[in-house]
Amino acid sequence: MKYLLILLTLTLSLPINAQTLTWSAEFPVTGGNNYNNVRPRIALTTGNTPIVMWGDDINSVVFTAKWNGSGFTTPVKIHSDSIDVFTSYWAGPEIDASGDTVFIGLDLLPDQFKGTYSIRSTDGGLTFDDTVRIDNIGDSLAAYASVDIANGGNPVFTYMRSGTVWMDYWKYTVVQSTDGGDTFEKDVQAGLLVTGEACDCCPATVKTEGQRQVLMFRNNDNNLRENWMVYSDDGGTSFIASGLTDTTNWVVNQCPSYGPDFIISGNTLHSTWLSRGVGGGVERIYVGSYDINTMKITFQDTISSGDLPTANFQRYSRMDGEGDLLGVVFQHISFGNADILFASSTTGTAGLIDNFDSVNTATVGSQLSPDIAYADGTFHIVWQDEESGDVMYRNVSVPYTSIATIAQPGLKVTVSPNPFHEFAVMKINRGNTNPYSVEIYDASGRVVRNYPNQNSDQLVITKSDLRAGMYFYKFISIEYIANGKFIISE
Repeated sequence: MKYLLILLTLTLSLPINAQTLTWSAEFPVTGGNNYNNVRPRIALTTGNTPIVMWGDDINSVVFTAKWNGSGFTTPVKIHSDSIDVFTSYWAGPEIDASGDTVFIGLDLLPDQFKGTYSIRSTDGGLTFDDTVRIDNIGDSLAAYASVDIANGGNPVFTYMRSGTVWMDYWKYTVVQSTDGGDTFEKDVQAGLLVTGEACDCCPATVKTEGQRQVLMFRNNDNNLRENWMVYSDDGGTSFIASGLTDTTNWVVNQCPSYGPDFIISGNTLHSTWLSRGVGGGVERIYVGSYDINTMKITFQDTISSGDLPTANFQRYSRMDGEGDLLGVVFQHISFGNADILFASSTTGTAGLIDNFDSVNTATVGSQLSPDIAYADGTFHIVWQDEESGDVMYRNVSVPYTSIATIAQPGLKVTVSPNPFHEFAVMKINRGNTNPYSVEIYDASGRVVRNYPNQNSDQLVITKSDLRAGMYFYKFISIEYIANGKFIISE
């Protein structure tokens, strides 16, 4: 019955992704429900190898497992038996990885608001060091640590802090390490730039790119639950600007328990969040873009167009990607059936709208709390399967999405100018004279032009009947294969 309802709902209200996506099989991560698996998170270590983290909310324990080529390793408890960790379906530890360095931010029990801590692995998650306290704020309250790893392997954490009692105003703060996570600097209270207080049970996200640091969080200004970003261009020493990234004007007198997620793409922030919009309605996932230079929203919309019936709603969105290549995972509930959907785009946030695939293959049970990590054209997705009690993993590759040319040694393919208006020249530098072919794909993965049996070291690509937009090419010869992209301007 569930399968029929999913199919009917997707057919009527959620158009399926038109791209030709390549999905992996579905893999269990934990081997059953022996670990009381809640709120999984995923990061990618050396070689884009997934490491998955999740919580046991009954025994207050956190585990990780790592991809071994055909499945996942036996779960590893990341902390000592003397520590109890706060973890729940709506909030809990966060993870990031760079190479074989892994950082996890967490809150300890019995009082989850009495401090935030870091745990580090330097061997790709095989073993973990002892906890290191990151807040350094005395007897003030702190909670909901989230982490991103900056250049050089130094972690940057954000967490929510208050005074000595719960009723004091909460603000988000940023703290970092300059010695690889051994110690942490004094925190910088970035949230002071925004009027009101932090929504006190909505986790935040911090991202770094060179000297740029961006914190995005849900605010609470007299029950107006908007999402804001605060910005630093000096490595987090000071936060010089703030901006409203969400104008859905959701007013609610209780904490929604869901914060935003985003990526930095040059001067653009692509983000996703939960809202009910003006006047309430059902919970829906939104996506948007924000220009750091102009400090303005450039795009904002619901991820599924049209009105959702009251029996349908959405939650738990997460985002990753690179440039204008984006992926968002979220939970979609339809008449009691909860599934994980994946929206993808090669043209920024606008291309995400109504561009869906179903992630889970199970036809029974509820799926929730998804997470996503991206690298080299592949999105890695995890989620919590309530039917089996397991954490599940699956990956999906978007066709010909390499941001830069991928080529074997001895081959160099360039397109110039790029972007172009009328024509461009593809130059092929190769160590032989064997024939080659070039296929051109549009953003949906459809072949729009084919150049078979070429011999010249130059190939002219004309706009002709092609519309302005992003295109991908695939160079194929006996010895070489290379992928890349070009843009045709208006």
